[in-house]
Amino acid sequence: LQEGLTATNEEIEQRLNDIYQASERDEEGNVVSTAQRAIQAIGISQAELREMVLNAILSEKLIRSRMEAQLDESHYRQVYEIQPQKFVTPLRARLNFMRMRFADADDLRERRRLQGIMETWREKAVKEAKRGKFLDVAREFHNPELGQHGGDYGWVTESSLPIDYTPSGRGVVIQARSTIVDEVFRLKPGEVSKVLTSQYGLYVFQMVELQQPTGLTYEEALPKVESVLFE
Repeated sequence: LQEGLTATNEEIEQRLNDIYQASERDEEGNVVSTAQRAIQAIGISQAELREMVLNAILSEKLIRSRMEAQLDESHYRQVYEIQPQKFVTPLRARLNFMRMRFADADDLRERRRLQGIMETWREKAVKEAKRGKFLDVAREFHNPELGQHGGDYGWVTESSLPIDYTPSGRGVVIQARSTIVDEVFRLKPGEVSKVLTSQYGLYVFQMVELQQPTGLTYEEALPKVESVLFE
């Protein structure tokens, strides 16, 4: 069945890591591994899970090798030309930021107190941003001992920004699309966001530069074309 195909330990470990990274809240609101709960419910061992992952990787490689044997460049180019929207650079933004960490994200009184502090710093940052000095405020704000960080956040995509954090009686509520993403990517260069709440704390972002998606050449897109072919 597996026709001499192999899977490296690195491939198996990466797949296992992907599985275990998925998490959910249990009945008491604690974060638990989705995979761990499923393993306990099904009653399989770690060794059996590893064997299942190995077989899944080998099966995928087998299907891929058989499909590759039947494909030529015309198939790749057809996918590239029919679905050009899949072969673009992501929307990217370069940001400056200020972040205040929560000691306890579920302590509403503490969150309100920190929100007030952050609003004051944001007002100062908005004022100074008009003179091109947001970073000066962010550096003044920066105080790791108080859980405060500020400076150049670097380049981000929509998927690399923090996710929303909305406390509820049963734990964290994550929206289908992050309002942090919507707020940040609507900003024009130089503009400052409102105070945003994530699982890591309170944020204020400044848009420095926004890069719109651009189409990839066929050569640039080829690795992704292969992925689309074998989805």
